[in-house]
Amino acid sequence: MKVLLYFIIAYLIGSLNPAIFITAITKGEDIRRYSDGNPGATNVYLNVNRSFGILVGVIDALKSFIPLYVAQKSGLEGFQLALFGACIIIGHDFPVFYGFKGGTGISATIGGLFFFEPQMTVIILILCLISLKLLLYTKKGGILGFSPLETVESVGFILVILYLLKFGSSFSKSYMLLVTGVVVLRRIERVFNLFSEKRA
Repeated sequence: MKVLLYFIIAYLIGSLNPAIFITAITKGEDIRRYSDGNPGATNVYLNVNRSFGILVGVIDALKSFIPLYVAQKSGLEGFQLALFGACIIIGHDFPVFYGFKGGTGISATIGGLFFFEPQMTVIILILCLISLKLLLYTKKGGILGFSPLETVESVGFILVILYLLKFGSSFSKSYMLLVTGVVVLRRIERVFNLFSEKRA
């Protein structure tokens, strides 16, 4: 029962959305009314304020990292920690407080990855940021109908998975496998739409 309570708490923490809070406080509006309606750091960065967008991304990352750290100190270990971290992402992507429609969970996933594999996370994050800068600077689009940001995010996920398959612990592998499933499920409509456009 204690472990189950940890998972419920993780889900509820994940369900808290700083993008919605910060946009409501600073502009008195709902971030879900902007652009694609995604209540995440990217939407805040592009349509509200760049500094606030970065702040949202940092808070989302800490939303994963700090609870994982506390849970570990409280006695969770191994696969339980991986599942605990995944519950945070489930809450972020499918929040009970917002009709189960949340963000995509990229920043929150990064926070969890930093907890399990800090050096790898920093290196791949730097590579992704450099790649995004180059794509935007050269005005290159994404691939397969994805935007530059979506392309870099996808490549980042692939790099993380490849690294973990070779060097990661069983716990970090479990975390990434669970989280990837959640993130893909959250964006499954986007994927189906892209493939429908290709067939058309």
